[in-house]
Amino acid sequence: MKRELRFIEETLRDGQLSLWATRMSTEDMLSIAGVIDRAGFLKACVTSGAAFDTAIKFLHEDPWERVRQVKQLMPETPLMFLFRSRNLMGWRRYPNDVVEMLMKCIARQGFEWILVADGLNDFSNIEFHVSCAARCGLRINACLFFAVSPVHTDEYFVAKVDELVSLGVDAITFYDASGLLTPERAKALIPAVIRSVGKEVALELNVHDSTGLAVECYREGVRLGVDAIATAAAPLAHGDSLPATVEMIGEARELGLEVNVDEGCVSRIDDYFHWIAFHHGHAVRERVSFDPVAYEKYAAHQIPGGMMSNFVRQLTDAGIAERLPEILDEVGRVRAEVGYPPMVTPYSQLVGVQATLNVMGEERYANISGELSLYLNGHHGKVCGPIDQNVLDRVASGEDSTPPDFNEPDAELALLRSKYPSLSDEEILLRLSFGEQSTEEYERRRVGVDAGLVATTPLTELIKEILVRRHSRRLSISVIDPASRQSHAGDSGLAYRDVQAAAAYLDAAPEAGELEIASEGFHLSVAR
Repeated sequence: MKRELRFIEETLRDGQLSLWATRMSTEDMLSIAGVIDRAGFLKACVTSGAAFDTAIKFLHEDPWERVRQVKQLMPETPLMFLFRSRNLMGWRRYPNDVVEMLMKCIARQGFEWILVADGLNDFSNIEFHVSCAARCGLRINACLFFAVSPVHTDEYFVAKVDELVSLGVDAITFYDASGLLTPERAKALIPAVIRSVGKEVALELNVHDSTGLAVECYREGVRLGVDAIATAAAPLAHGDSLPATVEMIGEARELGLEVNVDEGCVSRIDDYFHWIAFHHGHAVRERVSFDPVAYEKYAAHQIPGGMMSNFVRQLTDAGIAERLPEILDEVGRVRAEVGYPPMVTPYSQLVGVQATLNVMGEERYANISGELSLYLNGHHGKVCGPIDQNVLDRVASGEDSTPPDFNEPDAELALLRSKYPSLSDEEILLRLSFGEQSTEEYERRRVGVDAGLVATTPLTELIKEILVRRHSRRLSISVIDPASRQSHAGDSGLAYRDVQAAAAYLDAAPEAGELEIASEGFHLSVAR
């Protein structure tokens, strides 16, 4: 019997986070959710704390309503929610009562999985999460972040896997957000990790293609026995994102593995996101070619691409963009001095800010950011490596020197509950995470999404475009193949289901105005 490779769908979360700054609208997600559901993915990670932040502050959409609507259209695919350890949503580190509140809210929306990521790989930070998830009926997939440094040895990663297994997680994602893993390192490291994971816990790979090595690393991982890989639709793949689903299906089959993902659905998903990219003016990335010289320069600072674009913009706005090479050199020095944290949020930002202060100041560490001070005092958890004593000496001890007690109830949560007794837990969480001012601004500008007016097929999308072009007079479409009444005719091409969806859309569309619909058998006629 062939060994099966499973696929984790990450277009709606990681793909758009990496390439589209998490700006994908609810409507754009709902239009393709049904096809994703039919594709046969092991699970789909569809949102995160970062996505909630963007929905509230930039898109003015209800993130809870979004996930409810997505779940309605994806009943067969287990859904997963990612949050960063104690940060949950936003930037604060929250105690246990807020963690439990969020878990219960996530479970109520129909999620089956939590993907939890601690940037320092300090799993004491997520011990409560694991037990809480079990009480809420959720399964835990824990991230183990890969990084390159003297302390991130094979022995380090094996020991961290042992910690996660002992916590009782259901799956482990070996996560390379910066694309630094090489095929040669994977050949040695992944077998050791697999031995440590054992047979009861699934091992999954999430490797970004920033340096052009992700496909080769996936190939090695698949060959060596990982259970599943995270991929994205082709228009949201590669570059700082993940490998494309369609490409990895071919790679897996070349290795003789069984793949039960529907390629017709994958093709339709890719076509759809090509249209969305064109519609919103997003560039479609090509695969990066591996460049050993560029790799060495990148590995020196390890700032991931998503942060790098924001970093460059901030330096440009400050009028110091020409200092970028100097600042990147300093990033590498600061990272070493503060214990080699993996360069993921919030540590890539924390190190980058301090490096900028060091370069622009008269003396290194003359000014220390507040977040770095908290980090050095243990508020974020156990640091990966040793901290330079000279840096420690510059951090004054004081009220921030004692890490918080996460068993203590959150005082702000109690105040919000008292102030807004009629609000749901979901609404309270938004105010707690993003502040009352941002939440009230969102509520004033809130954009609702009518699921009945979401185009879910290419035909419906065509009709939708025609409706906004008021000069259009007539549309007549016929489906000739009578067999399509009894079958879906695949997930590409024009099926009877498409005609039904188009007729339903026109019934709901207020823009239809004086349009008349005549649908008989397989003929749909639309006229003004």
